[in-house]
Amino acid sequence: MRLRSTIRRRALSERNKTFVMVLCYPAPLFQLLFPIHVLFLLLEGVALTLVKRDARLLWKVYLACLFALWESRTELITRRQVVQQTRNIDRLKFYEPFTWLPHKLRLLVRYGIPKID
Repeated sequence: MRLRSTIRRRALSERNKTFVMVLCYPAPLFQLLFPIHVLFLLLEGVALTLVKRDARLLWKVYLACLFALWESRTELITRRQVVQQTRNIDRLKFYEPFTWLPHKLRLLVRYGIPKID
């Protein structure tokens, strides 16, 4: 079995995941993980682009995510303040579902490189 996706679906997934991270992660975790997330996002984009030999992946998925983040920065900052002020879960509960091994890495090991149409 092999994973399948489309460029559009992948772009929306990366953008949404990144926006949720910006809005919901508590400050210490966000400050630590966000730069790492952006770095790995770019590395994944470059690696998939090289393996698939399709520059559209880098431009339409990974760089598009960063451009969307930049274009929405004012709204995201404003919304982050509201979300963080109204948060009703303590930090320890927030961390409970996290694992050390990234989900994408588990999928890569189990299914290989996804087919992206």
